[in-house]
Amino acid sequence: MRKTTNYLKNIFKELGFSEESGVFYYEALKLGKATVQEIARASLLPRSSCYDILDRLKREGFISTISEEGTTYVVAEQPDMITDKLKNLKAKKQEALENLKEISNHLNILGSRSESDKPDVRLYEGFESMKKVLLDVLKECNEKGLEMVNVCQGEADKFSGLSRDPDYLKEYIRLRNKMKIKERAIMEDVKSAREYKKQYEAKDYQILLSPQLSRKDTAHIDKIVFGDTLIILNFEKDYVIVIKDKYIAENEKISFSVLWNALKKGVYKY
Repeated sequence: MRKTTNYLKNIFKELGFSEESGVFYYEALKLGKATVQEIARASLLPRSSCYDILDRLKREGFISTISEEGTTYVVAEQPDMITDKLKNLKAKKQEALENLKEISNHLNILGSRSESDKPDVRLYEGFESMKKVLLDVLKECNEKGLEMVNVCQGEADKFSGLSRDPDYLKEYIRLRNKMKIKERAIMEDVKSAREYKKQYEAKDYQILLSPQLSRKDTAHIDKIVFGDTLIILNFEKDYVIVIKDKYIAENEKISFSVLWNALKKGVYKY
């Protein structure tokens, strides 16, 4: 255990965090779902320090929080999240990656979270976290052969929130086309949407333009549904909510299909 903890301390230090962050992450990962108080007790860290560590790890996407019956719980993301961070920083130490793999095997937690009838709701903050979630969506749709349906609402000037990172947007579209993921999207009929449709619509990516779906002062919101998952992206506040619930996802798909069919028939009006 001490060896694993020391590995994480060194890895998090290389990523620009404190060694205590590695201890906090390790205990959160080991506990699965726990309160800050429980993690503080297990890690022997001051609870006041734990809140500061939690805020930083949450911003960087290593940790998420969920609320159940008025209690906030901390959930650590899987170790491959750290692997991605290391690769993005050019992974100067190959030994750190090997150690991380050893930790993953030791904890035996990859894909081990038990299913529940309760919805799994997670909030990820920051533009970098939003981009990672979208890439995860592509991977899951590709692996499971799922179709994506997407409703884009909001201010025309901020139509493509991903345009803040042109290289990422280009790579995202390249991957989606390479994987031949089927997607249908409904976008408000504004100039930026028409330009987007003209540039990116393809055989596997159908786009329909709709009359105004929201008030003019509404934030840029995208809703993506695939499989049993609903994703809500707020590009105004830079956060994404991921809801895994087959009933919610199915209801959203039905609503999308009704609007899609109405638009194709030309019967949807203001």
